[in-house]
Order: sequence, then structure tokens, then C-alpha cells
Amino acid sequence: LNFQNIKPYGIIQTVRGCIARCTFCSVRNFNGLGVRPRSPEKVLEEIDILYHQFGVRFLEIVDDDFSYDHDRAIAICQGLIKRKYDMVWCLANGIRLMTITEELAENLVASGCRLIAVGVESGNKDILHKIKKPLTLPGLYKKMEMMKKYPEIYIRGNFIVGFPFEN
Repeated sequence: LNFQNIKPYGIIQTVRGCIARCTFCSVRNFNGLGVRPRSPEKVLEEIDILYHQFGVRFLEIVDDDFSYDHDRAIAICQGLIKRKYDMVWCLANGIRLMTITEELAENLVASGCRLIAVGVESGNKDILHKIKKPLTLPGLYKKMEMMKKYPEIYIRGNFIVGFPFEN
């Protein structure tokens, strides 16, 4: 998939920070602890401007934790659905897989989201535990099985290879 060929292309951030405490991540170093969200209304106002004034037809949301608040994520999706924009968008920076529900997945698809990146980091349960990744391998398999129902969304897995303690 090469979404970046869709022009014009816009980038926004709807929340700063992440509630996870993964040991390898620098998000807390520059954003502090926790998250600082923008309201769904403010996010949708910015998207309206990008769409109407700048003609944006592809939007990348670069949040580290878009779905930390399920209701907020749903509200943003539903606002986009109501607008019926001729636009696709993605969460290419990542989304915490364990926060995705069927309701959220349905709203992502209906609102035009076509790509999500998932921080898997490792396929080893001991390493996931050591890096404090809020993900389990059984949870990963369960969520990926659920996401098969939504083939409109391309899912990219992000992995980290070569932790100092790996063998």
C-alpha cells in the first residue's frame, strides 16, 4: 500500500504521550507521564480545516496512544463518518493493539482508516515482560484473529530486534 501518493497529504497529532511504560520507549522523556488529549471536537475542527481549506485527502495521525480513551477514539471516528469526507487516514505511528475492540475496528473502517501500525516489538513472552510491553502473545493472536473481519485495514507490525539482553 502506498497511501503517500494520495495528495494532498496531512499530518496531525490528537494526543501527546502514552499510558504504557515500555522500557525502550522515549515518548515519556519528551512528553512526560500520561497523556494530554485534544477533544474530539478540536480534532475534528482541525481535520475540517485540512479538508476544506487545504484539500487534504490523506491524513496521518501520529499519536502514540490514539485509542487510550475508547470513547474519545470512537467519537473522532463517528465525527468523520458523519462528515462523509472523500478521505482516507491512517495510524501509521502505531496503536496499542490491546485497546482495539470490535466497536473501534468497525468505526475505524467506516471512518476511512486504512492502515494501523501495531507495536509488537517481540514474539518472546519473556522479552515482552522484561520491556514492560502491555501485550501478551495470546492477546496478540486473539486481536489479530478479530481483525481478520476488517480486511479494509492494512496492519503493519513493528518489531525491535536486538535488545541487549536477547540471545
